[in-house]
Amino acid sequence: MAWIYAVPISLSMLIHSWLPFGNSQRDQSVIQSGPPEFSNPPGVDIWCGKAYRPENASFNPGGWLDEPAQSNEPLLDLRIYPRMSIYTEDDLTLVFVVDAAISYIRGEPIGNITSNDHNSSGSHLRLKLNILVGDQSIQLREYIGLGTTSNEYSVPASYLPTTLTPYPISATVSLPNSNRTITANSTLSYLPNPSDNRSIARIDNLHGGLYARSSITSKSWTPIFPLSYYVNWGGWAANSISNLDLYASLGYNLIHFIPGGGSNPWENSTHFSFYLRRCDELGLWLMYDMRWTYQNLTLVTSQMETLLTHPSLLLWYTADEPDGYSDPLSAPLTTYNHIKSIDPYHPVSLVLNCANFHYDRYTAGADIVLADPYPVAVNTSFSTVYNTVCNATYGCCGCDNCAGSLLDVAARLDSYRSYSAWLGHAPRKALWGVPQAFGGDSFWARPPTPDEEAVMILTMINHDARGIVMWNFPTTDGIRDVTSELAKVITREEITALLLGNSTLRLELKVAGMEESGGRVDVAGWMGGNRIMVSVACVSCAGLEDTEVAIELPGELVVDPDFLFGSEGWKSHHHKLVKIGLRELETTVMIVDLVGDT
Repeated sequence: MAWIYAVPISLSMLIHSWLPFGNSQRDQSVIQSGPPEFSNPPGVDIWCGKAYRPENASFNPGGWLDEPAQSNEPLLDLRIYPRMSIYTEDDLTLVFVVDAAISYIRGEPIGNITSNDHNSSGSHLRLKLNILVGDQSIQLREYIGLGTTSNEYSVPASYLPTTLTPYPISATVSLPNSNRTITANSTLSYLPNPSDNRSIARIDNLHGGLYARSSITSKSWTPIFPLSYYVNWGGWAANSISNLDLYASLGYNLIHFIPGGGSNPWENSTHFSFYLRRCDELGLWLMYDMRWTYQNLTLVTSQMETLLTHPSLLLWYTADEPDGYSDPLSAPLTTYNHIKSIDPYHPVSLVLNCANFHYDRYTAGADIVLADPYPVAVNTSFSTVYNTVCNATYGCCGCDNCAGSLLDVAARLDSYRSYSAWLGHAPRKALWGVPQAFGGDSFWARPPTPDEEAVMILTMINHDARGIVMWNFPTTDGIRDVTSELAKVITREEITALLLGNSTLRLELKVAGMEESGGRVDVAGWMGGNRIMVSVACVSCAGLEDTEVAIELPGELVVDPDFLFGSEGWKSHHHKLVKIGLRELETTVMIVDLVGDT
């Protein structure tokens, strides 16, 4: 079936309002005067801190986050955080996660202690652990294994009253044969239920997934894995409210309307309110975008007031590529604190475009960080728009510090996860991915093929993206069809629960006659009970068309896989999945039943 849209796919609707043309549409009325925050000389335009026009010279953009120096002795990287980003009065138990990892880049020195120094269990030295909640309102005395992570401790929620003010929490361990203690601190949000019928959403801080509760979910907590798009408002959605029904019928479970500029981004607020009510009726979750107005707190407040009672509201979205535009470094956090003072019941998100530019300052204003590297059909070493070279200190090529490979999407998410660990985030920031679903103008010579789109989505999921919001819709027929098929798989409740309720297992594909596959095939799994879901994305499989490949799994296989998406042909063989041949850009999502020690 051919799909005809009201507007053509063109630069005006496809690019992320993206080209570095300045911040003319951005309301910056909360910007404070002060010393310059960036390294560019006066009058020099920058993107990701770098000059990009041919008349300007290169300079050190700064803002780079380096891995901390290695310690010569082991360090205890102690962290504590609540399992859920918020708890409410309906929760019966409050759960805390404590990590006692051994690190050489972050933490406190632990000296030369061994399992002979103290009570040990298995291979881990057990340390005395003391958890305090709310200035000693609750005190837990436990043990924790040195070198372990993701340890969970719980208390009855009835021990504490609900409050809009976060409780301080701390974890203290005592080192053996000394008087030394090491302490980590965090906060707990234990909230009263909202008085109106609004939705509530929270992040599982252990695995990064999102859970929502509203009339859409019959007031029960439901896991939500967004597989969705940024959607053109003025160019498509606003033309007919039936477009929402069409969009939802394709299997997408979240909509992110792209606002226009100015103080009224939807032009006709009454017209927009019809769309909000239709989202409520369809059970289509809303990611609300304030990119042009987020720095004006008065406008933020007025927009929030119109949204808060809608059961489809899932999360707020403030800054759109602030690291590219060089928004004031404090702006995301200022707005984050303002939003939380009005609405502590929903997460706040933003998207970053740069590989490494003031990550710490910008992400301070977000619970969820989206990454939008666009690596398809782009020259990453020479700018076809500005006719300059692109490197670590100069130029804008459309994908900052990228290699021009589909693996760029994995590298960006891995980098952001590392930055969060280096900075000691407890918990680490939840990550979502923004795959490229556009092209044919500006830096990008063409849109991705359907196969490339599927590879990018699955690779991002394999690298811990817990939501996918593609840029943008409408897209090509081929991309629409493949993403619709994938959305109808990933958003199934049992699949979402498997993805969000378990840690990602990094699996390796073995190629017959080769020591290793060279990273050409990205494979991950999620174990739930005696089942494992496996995602395979073949990034570069030339020459493997007739070769046996295998994936080692943590258990004996019972039957052949149940194929959910993509290519079939995998067979169970003892502890392995095996297949003869992989084609370029092949993808598979499958579930396998296991027996034995898993």
